[in-house]
Amino acid sequence: MPTSLFTAPMEQITADDVHTFLDEELEEGPRLDYKQADPNHLIPQDVVDVICAFANTYGGLLILGVKADQTTNRPIERKGLPLVKDSKPVTNLEERITSKCFDSIVPPLAPEVRVCPFKSDPTLAVDDQAFMVIRVSPSPAAPHAVIKKDPRVLVRVGSECRNADLMTLRFLFERQQQREGMIERTRAFVWKGHLSTRKGSENSEGGSWKPPSPVESM
Repeated sequence: MPTSLFTAPMEQITADDVHTFLDEELEEGPRLDYKQADPNHLIPQDVVDVICAFANTYGGLLILGVKADQTTNRPIERKGLPLVKDSKPVTNLEERITSKCFDSIVPPLAPEVRVCPFKSDPTLAVDDQAFMVIRVSPSPAAPHAVIKKDPRVLVRVGSECRNADLMTLRFLFERQQQREGMIERTRAFVWKGHLSTRKGSENSEGGSWKPPSPVESM
């Protein structure tokens, strides 16, 4: 059974799994996006926009190193990202993504990232290309904003990242308030249960609980 890039443990995903996933020719949508390598910066400049929009909406999967057809939104080219540039090895790809998210998104996001190296030519001795699989969960801290220039709250609409309108912003803030209220109610419920259990324990032991003295605890 093919590995699902949406659910598989990130540390187990390989380039072969990515190739198998791309063979399905799934089109980009609310939870899936492809980005080809940027010839100048390697990492596409709008990757932060996609991560932010995914986090504010339904979560999603972003695969770097893949070109999508602009009409069908299906993958048509899978060159990967170069692991060698200007005769020098490219390193710290995962850290580049997490750093971009930390510097450009408020509140900061930490997506799951997996680098999957492969050989563009089977005769090569070492891997020279890599896919990057970036998985984003719906964020309980949403709404998140991209702050590269003017702060923007982005959401995913179909295969596009769009600025959130006033109605969407209101929904995101109300959802955040509901989650915070649920956390407070859960905290109060757990604390009440803890006090009840402790009181029952004290009554059964015939006295109040006291912390052990340093000598008793040795």
